[in-house]
Amino acid sequence: MVVGISLFVLGFALGPLLWAPLSEIFGRQVIFFITFAAFTVFNAGCAGANDTATLLVLRFFAGAFGSSPFTNAGGVIADMFEASERGLAMSLFSLAPSMGPCLGPFIGGFTGEGVGWRWVMGVITIFSGVLWILHSLLVPETYAVVLLRKRAATLSKMTGKVYATKVDIDRGAISAAKILSTSLLRPWILLFMEPIVLLLSIYMGIVYGKIYQRIRPGT
Repeated sequence: MVVGISLFVLGFALGPLLWAPLSEIFGRQVIFFITFAAFTVFNAGCAGANDTATLLVLRFFAGAFGSSPFTNAGGVIADMFEASERGLAMSLFSLAPSMGPCLGPFIGGFTGEGVGWRWVMGVITIFSGVLWILHSLLVPETYAVVLLRKRAATLSKMTGKVYATKVDIDRGAISAAKILSTSLLRPWILLFMEPIVLLLSIYMGIVYGKIYQRIRPGT
């Protein structure tokens, strides 16, 4: 159990290094759709796993894909709110990650004791699946660059002329590989070159380590 939690948290830590940059390229909506669908599938796989190795691997991938909504929600808030309003929006959003570790053991404990550990994963699968469907139906794209590109593509198709966003015009022609490599390297540059990012990452690592540490008698 402890190893499974550790692998889930490891995936939860590594996933944002991929999903956050990709959301800056392809937009928030498509990344949310793909990753939350995968999160639901991997949770379902955990519920049906017949050996420990399979369960551990699936838990790792569930953590990696499940980190996308938590990571990219800050970008969505930045897209939707002005700088003066983001503090309140982020504080309200932060309640969700705080409530999860508080309510999870309570719900999972009763479920595990009553119907077994497989139904713990089953409940998570059902919950994540419902949220995935609701998100797919209700949450629009919010990233301005992607919205402008879609508008430019629509205008180009309607008028027969070639339209492009100012961002793309100013940047010039860049290969997809260059864009992808730059976006994937950016989080590492920020991590090691920006002290506040490094310090906050260390702080969050300590907090998550305390939350998910193994409880020993007398502690």
